[in-house]
Amino acid sequence: MARLLPVDTAPLLDQLVQRGVLSKPRRADRPAARGARRVHAHGPVADLVSEQRR
Repeated sequence: MARLLPVDTAPLLDQLVQRGVLSKPRRADRPAARGARRVHAHGPVADLVSEQRR
């Protein structure tokens, strides 16, 4: 089981930025995914993943 959280709520990211492992985006006006059109799969996701790995 996994819990998915928005990236900006993960305290680990702040720690990694402080250590120099990650860096924050240079531009604050990056486009957000909000409002983006959802893609609907036709068939099992496992089939899509297998197809992409070929």
